[in-house]
Amino acid sequence: MKIIAVDPGTERSAMILWDGRKIHMARILSNPDTRDQIYGFGAPKPMLFIEQIECYGMVMGQTTLETVFWSGRFAEAAINCGIEVGRIVRRDSKLHHCGSMRAKDSNVRRALIDKYGPPGTKKKPGATYGLKADLWQAFALATYISETQKEVKP
Repeated sequence: MKIIAVDPGTERSAMILWDGRKIHMARILSNPDTRDQIYGFGAPKPMLFIEQIECYGMVMGQTTLETVFWSGRFAEAAINCGIEVGRIVRRDSKLHHCGSMRAKDSNVRRALIDKYGPPGTKKKPGATYGLKADLWQAFALATYISETQKEVKP
């Protein structure tokens, strides 16, 4: 099962294509380019999982609302080309990889390196070679899905 995992952002989003063993694509793209990339996936169709925005009881700002808007655009693009869409909250990924909802991004990155090996070098790349910034969170989402065999719920 191939999984597209997206960590959405206000202007740019991180996207990973993962098959449970190997990263086939890892990119941080502008949101319009991310949407266009989703339209470009051919057969067999992967499943798309988007990190869902959660409210923790605080007022949401304009940037959060813009991220929610783009999450919806990504889901719409996937549905329009026959890709199943699921949403996963970050806390589920944190609990899976670190055993705590209080884990920070650096803790999640460390847990992924412990599990999948160090990034390596250009001459000898590891499984996580090339991941940076928000790509780590997209990778955490993808691996959480594949390791727990989550499925898209209608």
